[in-house]
Amino acid sequence: VTIIGARQTTGFARFSHIVPSSTYQHMKMHRRILGHLSSVYCVAFDRTGKRIFTGSDDCLVKIWATDDGRLLSTLRGHAAEISDMTVNYENTMIASASCDKIIRVWCLRTCAPVAVLQGHTASITSIQVA
Repeated sequence: VTIIGARQTTGFARFSHIVPSSTYQHMKMHRRILGHLSSVYCVAFDRTGKRIFTGSDDCLVKIWATDDGRLLSTLRGHAAEISDMTVNYENTMIASASCDKIIRVWCLRTCAPVAVLQGHTASITSIQVA
């Protein structure tokens, strides 16, 4: 919102005006993980911070361990890129939304599919569990 407002007022805006370089100056890369065949579009953490979920253009959801970066599981089923993911409050399920107009839900304990939610008429761009 701030960038858009600055562009409307002055005609230009820079990311550094909003987030000073001192904020991210001390960050460093801890690990680089290669595993998807295409671009990763979304990333989510579980509520414990022990797992990272990535959704990609290769139609896969992958589950990674945060401590050592190892691949724990690959969730398959979507026919188009994964646009968003969310983990439920109890940290027992993950739901992924896709451009194939389908939401898929998996159990995080067994990695088994729980539900396939169909009915959208267009690509799903975001998802939130209440």
